[in-house]
Amino acid sequence: MKTKLVAALTAFVVVFAACQKDPDETDNGGTTEDYQPTSAGSTWQYNSSSSGSYTETATTRDSTIDGETYVAFDNSAGGTRYVNKNNGVYKSFSYFKEINKNLKLTYLKDAAAGTAWEEVINYNFNGIDIPITFKYTITSRDADKVVNNKTYNNVIAVDTKVSANSLIVGGDGTVATGERFYAKGVGAISSTFKFNALGITANDSTYLVSHDIK
Repeated sequence: MKTKLVAALTAFVVVFAACQKDPDETDNGGTTEDYQPTSAGSTWQYNSSSSGSYTETATTRDSTIDGETYVAFDNSAGGTRYVNKNNGVYKSFSYFKEINKNLKLTYLKDAAAGTAWEEVINYNFNGIDIPITFKYTITSRDADKVVNNKTYNNVIAVDTKVSANSLIVGGDGTVATGERFYAKGVGAISSTFKFNALGITANDSTYLVSHDIK
């Protein structure tokens, strides 16, 4: 039972855990674009400390979810992520087999630093609904960030905290924390997360290796 709950909580953490040329190189592309290109055939190659390398590819497929259009992104490691963007609000929709559940979350907003929002997802564990809360905070925006020896411009940084019932997971209820960075005209460029619940700890660091925006 404990193993199943840990797997479930880890699956929720994976939702935001995703996602180096010469130091003097700067990526100025896309300064007039948004924070998630969706043009078909575009690719993003990432390296994750916990799961290795994988590539996301924007496809020509889309799906209508709750009346909104989501573009499909195929992952070379398996699975598909659907992305919707509307007036500076970015949502993701994915199926997670660990919890047999589709998750739709607002993971980014093109908003001022200090902007915060949260979403609650209910997970049924042994007949008990466990609310899992995602709290997002924009900690900075419009800065430059070096990732893998490459400088990206117009970057938004988002902190995320995932929490559950403190009586179940202990402490103050926090099960994971993370930070993710999004570059204008590129998308996610790096992320980190730390998981600590029910005696289990895990962490990940993921960064963008290369990208090709069509």
